[in-house]
Amino acid sequence: MAKSLLNPDSIDPGSLLELIDWSETEKQFGYNASGTGLSTKSVVCNCPGCSARFITRYCKLKRRSRPLCNKCIREESKSKISLSLQKRYSDTNLRETVSAGVRKKWRDDLDFRQRATSANKRNGAKKSSAKSHPEAIKELWCTKRYRLLQELAKSNPLYKSKLSKALKIKWLDDDYRSKISLSSRRLWTNNEYRHKLASALARQPRISSIQRTLYEILDDLSLTYEPEFVLGPWTFDCCVRLPESKDILIECQGDYWHSLPQAVRHDKAKATFIDQYYSSRYDLKYLWEHEFLCHNKVVELVKYWSGISQVELVPFSFSDLEIRNCQAALYRSLLAKYHYLASAGRGGHAVGAFLDDKLIGVVVFSALCRHNITIYDYEASAVRELSRLCLHPKYQKYNLGSWLISRAIKMLPESVQCVIAYSDTTFNHTGSVYLASNFRQDKTVRPEYWYISEDGWVMHKKTLYNHAIRMGCKESEFARAAGYTKVYGHEKVRFIYEI
Repeated sequence: MAKSLLNPDSIDPGSLLELIDWSETEKQFGYNASGTGLSTKSVVCNCPGCSARFITRYCKLKRRSRPLCNKCIREESKSKISLSLQKRYSDTNLRETVSAGVRKKWRDDLDFRQRATSANKRNGAKKSSAKSHPEAIKELWCTKRYRLLQELAKSNPLYKSKLSKALKIKWLDDDYRSKISLSSRRLWTNNEYRHKLASALARQPRISSIQRTLYEILDDLSLTYEPEFVLGPWTFDCCVRLPESKDILIECQGDYWHSLPQAVRHDKAKATFIDQYYSSRYDLKYLWEHEFLCHNKVVELVKYWSGISQVELVPFSFSDLEIRNCQAALYRSLLAKYHYLASAGRGGHAVGAFLDDKLIGVVVFSALCRHNITIYDYEASAVRELSRLCLHPKYQKYNLGSWLISRAIKMLPESVQCVIAYSDTTFNHTGSVYLASNFRQDKTVRPEYWYISEDGWVMHKKTLYNHAIRMGCKESEFARAAGYTKVYGHEKVRFIYEI
């Protein structure tokens, strides 16, 4: 509604009489503009503010006392009052004084509290008679201004702290907690509600790091899958579509969260639901967080479940590859999927091989793990350890590893004069790739211990130790709980390359 139409002073006096609809006036009252004695008679007018018709006295309209309809006059008054209140309420001291006064009155004056409560109930009854609360919220949410105000409120730290404090105080009330609990239980018995909730959560998923690793493995294996798959009232991390057998539902289980009693009951309910209603269409499989830390275990399990016996290699030539430095964010997922240590370790200077901007291999040079390690007469700052070498299994070519290492060494800083590398004979790593890259065998290192699961999968001791720390327990406690046994491997061989 334009402000100029709400303000009577902005209307030309000569045009006031043009507001009268004489044809409608004659139709309702039987007289027109040519009649006499009109000063005290009613006329039908068209409101310049909202174009609605209203009836007023001819003399009042002529004196410009009420050129607008009653609705527009009320809106004008509200606008003036609102602007005045907003201006006054911008004064922090006044706002705090008013707030303190209202709180005191609410606390001390029982009659005032009863009147206010009754008024709120009456207003609530009027609103609910027009439309239900969810419908009103939906209508409000369709308004851009309302959504903007909600976002501004949520981003205000003071608002968030006040809301949090109010909810905490409310939650201390046993009656409130019991009402919420009872309401939630009633809603949860409604399958339609549970399906809608599952669909809403699937549209805004919280994707964990192990889920992302699984999705990348499925992409590498060229499998068709649906992430955050909704089935009935439940959401599953992934559904792998298989054309010739039952589809596979895969759940990625965090070791800590899915060991909690509530999560255990939740997982059992999901498994029971699939077993009772969809066992002929889906197989439910689980991948635990610690299984992603075992070399190739997840890859081999997915291949076994989906019936893949051999992965088709992607053809390419060395001239197609681009060798450049790469950040840890690029190569972490490659190591998590296909390196036997499963992590980026100490990090450092990384060089990657890219095919059509896809990382297919990486070499990572790290600083020495301890300052007391001596490599002949070289200072520790002049030595780097080739701590990670990983090649994507779909992009294999003869001499690709040694070819990548030799080019990566040329990209090291000039201050680096020596590179060392270790091969662990426990995993049948003989170091042939280092010998092919002109490294020379230096010495052997005493064996380290590893962890082996009950089904034969190997996990590095540092990997298990780091995971146990994240779980808040000791290395031996986690190994015992997860079914891992400590074993000593074979010796390690050290290789040296002097630049």
